[in-house]
Amino acid sequence: MSGATRLWTKLEQKKTATSTISLSPGSALMVTLAEAGFDCTVVDLMFTETTWRDAADMVRAGRERGMTMLIRVQAEPWAVQRNGQIIVDAGRALSIGAEGVVFSVSDRWEVEGVLKVAGEWHRNLSAIPFTRETFDAHVKSLEESTLMVPLIESPASFDNMEEIVSTPGLKVVMIGTTDTAVSLGHGVNSDHPEVWDMVDKLRKLCDRYGVAMWANTAMGFSTLPLMTDRAEKLREHGVDIILYQTPELLLQMAGKHVVDALAKVSE
Repeated sequence: MSGATRLWTKLEQKKTATSTISLSPGSALMVTLAEAGFDCTVVDLMFTETTWRDAADMVRAGRERGMTMLIRVQAEPWAVQRNGQIIVDAGRALSIGAEGVVFSVSDRWEVEGVLKVAGEWHRNLSAIPFTRETFDAHVKSLEESTLMVPLIESPASFDNMEEIVSTPGLKVVMIGTTDTAVSLGHGVNSDHPEVWDMVDKLRKLCDRYGVAMWANTAMGFSTLPLMTDRAEKLREHGVDIILYQTPELLLQMAGKHVVDALAKVSE
């Protein structure tokens, strides 16, 4: 792996990286997250009102401050398998400057398709970054530094986990522990033993195939001590990149703490 941003540096140094996923549009928020020290932010285009124009502005703002910027494209592996639109949207995400893509996956076919566009050269073409002589080296550099991240969280992805992780060229795989719990029939109880069994299974496969592992702290851990304990447990289970849910949740947590403290003062 090679790259200049903080996420790459942490992975190369074998240090746990920090990340979050933004549900709200706004480039100013990316500046705040970068200054706070997050190594990576994922811009969510799956369950939000964020547009492609919003995403481009957010990616640009984050990258200017050294924060790795990925985009989560739309997918619905619980209802649709072998979704070719993921591949098309992955190419578009790269074209507006994203350094990679996160996508909820059902099987290896989708992963192979997305990896084919990792070297997509139609990126930020308002300024051409190559010549005829440097084009091949430019494409190779893009392939090496782009992160295409399949997200395991659906029954189909559980069944196809090893073939997904063993896909040639894959660098990182993520498990969504909230939706994993839901898919396993445990509601949002992401602390259920079966969820941890799935995390451990993925860790073993990542070790076998030389892939880094990404996981989220999950919904339901709505205080800083709970989230901190959850993150520590993820580290104990070998997670390389921890996703601290959303900046919106972090703001809600901080805001509630401030409001509760001020309420005591005014009593």
